[in-house]
Amino acid sequence: MALRRDVHSASSLLSGLSFMLEKHQSVESLEKLEKELQTCLRAAQKECKPDNAQATIREMRALLEQQQETIGSRGYTWEGRVFPDIHCDENEEPRVLDPKNLSRLEKQKIRRIVMPKPGSGNLEVPPNFMKMWEQAGTQRDQLFSMWAKAGGVKAVFLERVEILSQKTRKKKLTVKGGFYSKEDMKTENRIEKIVKWAESKGLVRTCEYDEETLEYWVNIRTEGELSREDLERVSHTKSLEGEGAPDIEQKPLVLMDDWHFDPADPMFHQNGNTKAASQISDYLREILKAKNSLDRFLDKLRSAANGKNQYKENIQKLEALLKEVDNLYEELADMKAVSGAQGDRDPPFLSPGSNNTKPWEKEGGPILKYLMLGQDGPAFFRPDFFHVYHSGVGKDFLGSSFVYAMKKLFNCGSVDKDLFALNEYLRRFLKGSKLYLHCGSLSVDTLGYSGTRDYPEGHWSKNADTAVLMRFLVTLLQQEKFSQTVRHDEILSQMLHSAIAMGHFMRRSLQSSYFMPSDDCEYVIQAVAVKTLQRYDTWVRIDRSFVKKPQSRKHQGGG
Repeated sequence: MALRRDVHSASSLLSGLSFMLEKHQSVESLEKLEKELQTCLRAAQKECKPDNAQATIREMRALLEQQQETIGSRGYTWEGRVFPDIHCDENEEPRVLDPKNLSRLEKQKIRRIVMPKPGSGNLEVPPNFMKMWEQAGTQRDQLFSMWAKAGGVKAVFLERVEILSQKTRKKKLTVKGGFYSKEDMKTENRIEKIVKWAESKGLVRTCEYDEETLEYWVNIRTEGELSREDLERVSHTKSLEGEGAPDIEQKPLVLMDDWHFDPADPMFHQNGNTKAASQISDYLREILKAKNSLDRFLDKLRSAANGKNQYKENIQKLEALLKEVDNLYEELADMKAVSGAQGDRDPPFLSPGSNNTKPWEKEGGPILKYLMLGQDGPAFFRPDFFHVYHSGVGKDFLGSSFVYAMKKLFNCGSVDKDLFALNEYLRRFLKGSKLYLHCGSLSVDTLGYSGTRDYPEGHWSKNADTAVLMRFLVTLLQQEKFSQTVRHDEILSQMLHSAIAMGHFMRRSLQSSYFMPSDDCEYVIQAVAVKTLQRYDTWVRIDRSFVKKPQSRKHQGGG
């Protein structure tokens, strides 16, 4: 009964529509009535049951045809309006559609399927298909193509969507290995190749149970797994599993080339100072083996020569060589006896260099935080002075300088307000000089400053920003507006002179040739480097003046 009421409501709307046509109403009014008609028709379609669907469809089509004939008999034509067929999904038949020329009605059907439902907000398809519709362009064209291949049938279209979104691929490669001694590697030829490869990668360690034995990393087996699964959840199921040797390279894909371990790594505990002792034992065995082999060969040669003079000279040469090998074996055995089973752990030639006591207790400098170096003090001196300046000294100098200068020059009442004023000058400086700053602007994070207890230091990632910000600092302190403040403030004055001296030093060093001429050397050393160091001496004096000396207190009490 609800369906019949909707049908009669639709026919009433059609009658009203014909009346509006006679009265020459506006197109907007007609479109409004058409939308109401479409709503009634969809409601009728929703109430449609499979049992009485065909009878209801015939009845509704008859009413529609009757009303359309009434409109046509009055001299009006209904162009460009096609009333949709009322049918159930069970009886929906596929149609031949062109994905490039879909009608507006077909596109609206696709939109209703892939977009959330107005009432519940639920999706019938995975979220990525809704994104495909929203992105439009080729993504939406792909949906149109899927709809055309499905013949405009919703159930088939959802099946294709499910198939498309449920494909998975898996690939797994496992490399198994372990540390093995030479005796574990079986053949002599394989031993030499494995030892050479392991030593080139640094994958050598001393045996945990016998320090005279070296162990080498050996890849004993390479295993791979390759699988593919295609899942279709609507009405079809496909699966493909298998192992394919051609797709798995018979080489370990683990990046062995990037294995760089710290010598102190507990996994490898290479103990470089005992490696020599382990090698002595190997050399002794090799020399003894050669000595015995040469001795047996000489015995055979003497028997074959049978005292003939023509072979005497060759035999004497081999006897001399055997004697040298014998002496070498004795000397090597004496060295092992003197140094002991563990070898000479502290030879005199290793006393200088990295074995010397370091003159500091902490890291060599803040630059180690920014460079990919080991956590040891001497690593501070490894990079060239350009990186020392751009990644270390320059960053620290600029961080402290900007924090101090913005308070003295602007004094807006808070760090945020001072930073805002500083960034305004920075923006104008970049625009006028046409320089580019990778970090964009300055902030408390960029300057490494969150309170008076923090030591400011630059945290920008690009070293080129150090040079740009140093030029900005000089320009800022040379502003006519701040000339009196800079002149009467010793720290600001020293800050300006230090920045200029460092700029001259770096500029002349970069402009000079690879082998710096004498004039450039003299300029850099005398005119710039000395001035820079003198400025830092002044900084130290100013810094020490801020340190409060402890005041002695008299002991109060009896006695």
